[in-house]
Amino acid sequence: MKIRILITFFVLSLFLTGCSEKTITDPSTKIDMENVSDISSDMIIIHAMNDEMDRGNHDFFDKEIVVQPRYYEKYPINRGDIIIYKNDMNDEFDGITRVIALEGEKVKIATAQFFINGKKLDTFYGRAHDLGQDLNEMKKELEEGDFEAPHLEQNVKNAVGYYQNLNEDEITVPEGYVYVMGDNWFRSFTRGVISKEKITGKVLGYK
Repeated sequence: MKIRILITFFVLSLFLTGCSEKTITDPSTKIDMENVSDISSDMIIIHAMNDEMDRGNHDFFDKEIVVQPRYYEKYPINRGDIIIYKNDMNDEFDGITRVIALEGEKVKIATAQFFINGKKLDTFYGRAHDLGQDLNEMKKELEEGDFEAPHLEQNVKNAVGYYQNLNEDEITVPEGYVYVMGDNWFRSFTRGVISKEKITGKVLGYK
């Protein structure tokens, strides 16, 4: 009887372990940015005019954000970090984006959902968003059909059509690189790997 109980417990443990390993979570990264009141002399203030991080509340658009320029000289880059990087498309402004995958990891997109090393990235930034709505929320909005104007409904239809067919083959992030994506996938200018040498700081929050 004891042996049977032990075997049952062992099988159940394997099942639960297998289920937990099917996803990657990030409990430390919050959806909303914090306000930074204790600003030291080694931090800088940037007036951001960036809409690829917009989650529906004009996040990072026409706002002052606090950046720690030399943060990564002391600390490692983590998944979920919002970073400042040298933007090759515009020398006058640095880019702002979020770290999705780290060097050596395998990353792919399947139906607008990130997978890291074959596991679903089960976080708010792990799936596609357009102004704060993910694919399921946009589909629900279309079903309800409560739009103030026809062009608004068409915008949502366009976004749904885009995201439903958004797939990218798996790649391995090279050594010395990270994989990034802005929170608003539809407007994200930067999607893919960038060199860690181009990262100039970490965003700490709003001023």
